Amino acid sequence: MRTYGAMLHLLLAICFLLPATAASALAKIPAGSKVAVMPIGAYGDATVYNAGAMATEYVMAALKKESSYELYDCDPEIVADRLAGLTENAAAVETAKLFDADYVVRGNILSLGASHSDSGVLIYAEEQHTMTAHISLRIVNVRTGEIVMASKGEGKSSS
Repeated sequence: MRTYGAMLHLLLAICFLLPATAASALAKIPAGSKVAVMPIGAYGDATVYNAGAMATEYVMAALKKESSYELYDCDPEIVADRLAGLTENAAAVETAKLFDADYVVRGNILSLGASHSDSGVLIYAEEQHTMTAHISLRIVNVRTGEIVMASKGEGKSSS
């Protein structure tokens, strides 16, 4: 079921994961670099919650905080025709060409889990909602092909 609460939990799970993995990579990207952020892919249940779009927005916001970069959003509606049918690596190279980017950020939400439990005694009841997201992110130097950051992790949020 798609609910506002579930989407909020998903966003919180993503928010806990991304800052830890991105901080060290951002230190390796020189000031003034052109960085293109590809849409974060989503599989399975993650597509139901539009998790890829939420993760992409969060990555954009985290990079935007670093004002030393020229940041480009690869809006799926704009680049879809150009990237259709390409492998992930080929799409990253094509994205770099489109924006003359030095670095490309790409990634996927590999799985998403939601659980719900009820507990209570007589008149006191408590509900527990938990969202777990498994995410992989990669920042690639498109001039050299070097992977500046590759991370796979889990973010979890409960209420």
